[in-house]
Amino acid sequence: MNKRTVFLMTGLLVMILAGAAHANRYDSFNATADCNGWSVDGAAKIGQADRPGVNILYTVTLSQNGDILDEQTGEIYVRALMDPDPFTISGSFDNLPSGSFEISGVFDLPYYDDGFVTETFSVEMSCGQATVAQRPCFWRNNPDAWPVEIVEVGGVTYTKSEARDMMRGCFRHRVIKRLFRHTLAAKLNAANGVADAPTALIAEADAFLAAHDFHQCLPRSERRAARLLKNEIREFNRDDSNKSFDDDSDNEFDDSADEMTLNEFKAMYR
Repeated sequence: MNKRTVFLMTGLLVMILAGAAHANRYDSFNATADCNGWSVDGAAKIGQADRPGVNILYTVTLSQNGDILDEQTGEIYVRALMDPDPFTISGSFDNLPSGSFEISGVFDLPYYDDGFVTETFSVEMSCGQATVAQRPCFWRNNPDAWPVEIVEVGGVTYTKSEARDMMRGCFRHRVIKRLFRHTLAAKLNAANGVADAPTALIAEADAFLAAHDFHQCLPRSERRAARLLKNEIREFNRDDSNKSFDDDSDNEFDDSADEMTLNEFKAMYR
């Protein structure tokens, strides 16, 4: 091997070593996540002799069914040492959703002047069973399950005892009572953590109840409007897994009767 060849190989080796010296890398990266939070333990080798260290940039996301519910961003400093510099970082999310969800993270270590060395993680989990909607009869018969002690319906604030009393008995124009019962149940379901509560419908029902007395004689058009509202809110209260009528065994009216006009209902007893 002549001197020129040795010189060229030596120069190439110097360039390779110099490039390697400037390259940052992860020496280790371990991520975990559970219902209590997330944590990352790792180590990074910083090869940039002209810098004392760099910041690892991270984003950790809480998502469910493709929707981002919460996101945490930040950075952690790692130093340029002879050995890889260890780091640990952790966090947690408040108000984890019911059912299955995902916690995922992206950790970017600057490579040198441009680009990143990236580590990621993704963990799917479920923290308890999904909260399902309950029908009015459930809330009437199970006061200990109520998530609140007072509730406002139709512009009136009720205690738990008062609201349960309002769910009993029979009113002359029962469509208002049915609307009240399902509006109350929808509010309790929402307060109990059931997802996708029909807030616009509940607000519309609240306004209707605020504008009409329980014993007021309603024109046909308003009875129809109240019944349509009640039926739509009722779909939320049934939940997808419970598409049955209210099981109000101690109430002489059931939801099937609510689908009839007042005259049709009277005809059943003639």
